Amino acid sequence: MENRSIVLISNNFWTLFKFRYEIIMHLRNKGFEIHLIAEVDGYEDNFHNIDNIKCHNVNFSGRSINLINELKIYFRLKRLLKLIKPTFLFSYTIKPNIYSGLLSKSSNVVFIPMVTGLGYFFNNLKKPVRKLVHILLRSSFLSAKTVWFTNSSDKQYYIDNGIIKKSIDASIIMGAGIDFTHVPNNDKDIKNETTFLMISRLLNEKGTSEFIQAAKYFFKFNKYKFILVGAHENNHHYVKKYLVEHAVRDNVLEYYDFTDDIDQYYDRATCVVLPSYREGLSTILLEATARKIPVITADVPGCRDIIKDESYGFLCKPKSAQSLVDAMNRYIRAPDDDLLKKVNKAYEFVRDNCSRTKILEEYDKILNH
Repeated sequence: MENRSIVLISNNFWTLFKFRYEIIMHLRNKGFEIHLIAEVDGYEDNFHNIDNIKCHNVNFSGRSINLINELKIYFRLKRLLKLIKPTFLFSYTIKPNIYSGLLSKSSNVVFIPMVTGLGYFFNNLKKPVRKLVHILLRSSFLSAKTVWFTNSSDKQYYIDNGIIKKSIDASIIMGAGIDFTHVPNNDKDIKNETTFLMISRLLNEKGTSEFIQAAKYFFKFNKYKFILVGAHENNHHYVKKYLVEHAVRDNVLEYYDFTDDIDQYYDRATCVVLPSYREGLSTILLEATARKIPVITADVPGCRDIIKDESYGFLCKPKSAQSLVDAMNRYIRAPDDDLLKKVNKAYEFVRDNCSRTKILEEYDKILNH
């Protein structure tokens, strides 16, 4: 093979570093030259000065659509791929998947897109624009060797809407995997000083408002703690900042901005909560179950793929603060032995299906095909 190069494309370098650093190093150690394409955000610095890894900036503007900007993205990517001439191209999230697929049609690159969730484009766009996205994805995936999905619901959505055919080679790859050799032990009392922890960007669709409402409900009992950790931006996709500020002011919950040092909050949690409206596959739930921390989450795709039913954890309805409160009450009343059975069952499922080793094997299959 004359040219041994691999391109990985994502919206930003944070996702490449946070979720795929070990994958990138694994591919590099196999002798490939690695090219990372994403929007610079400071996390590209983690790849600098590493032999055979090169970073390239493309501003994908993940939540906005602007024709001029989209054309700039297309031609910037076209120039990069023409220069790199990769052997393999892995892309993640909708925009990178579309552009990578369209540009792969006229080359010999082995193209593998990963659908990491339906996200903003499917949940918020008006129907005509959503249909256009369907058409672009359908055209893009014609050049794919295989399509990876992180959950079966998203795969079925793509089939039902004619984006991919049932006959296409499509697999469920459960995220980037968990490295169980580096998961800290959670050896505290499973019900010691009940502390509910939510780690997420403070987006409305993550159920942030419902978590705050639940914290307000339990505040009157003066015996439960609530911790909210995650980044906030001033736009309409995020919960109103004053709701968080007032909850902190009234001692309803503790709030901390985003940090890479997340273990300090897991160490305080007796229960991890994610009342999301939909996920690709929740990394937070994978991390919590790998640490054997009880979980409360919504009965939606990307969450119920990990907490399948209440023998694994506690499920609530999405967009319902009352349902979340009810799930929290079930957790509070649950006997210790029942909680232990739940966390062990969830742990065993994630260990058997979502280990980093298992995910790396899927990449190796592509390289060795």
